[in-house]
Amino acid sequence: MGTAEPVDGSRRSSAPVAGIDSARLNPPSQQAEPAVGITTADGLRVIESPYNHGGFLIEMEQVAALVRELSRADPPAPMSPRAANTAGGRS
Repeated sequence: MGTAEPVDGSRRSSAPVAGIDSARLNPPSQQAEPAVGITTADGLRVIESPYNHGGFLIEMEQVAALVRELSRADPPAPMSPRAANTAGGRS
């Protein structure tokens, strides 16, 4: 597994990092690594689930709570006109 590289600081809104407590492929100790390199992360959010990594698909209430929290956080920066054109399917 690679290492968490620090980001360049251009991201201004919060960056949640979430993991599953029962994951075996990437245990919580590895799931926390990205939070170290992301300056706007506030640590690892843990979803409790007996279903390993599949918990992201099964534990909908816990995932929804994280999404709701993120949606109340800082609004995203406005898109540049070029990015908006690309996102809209125009070139």
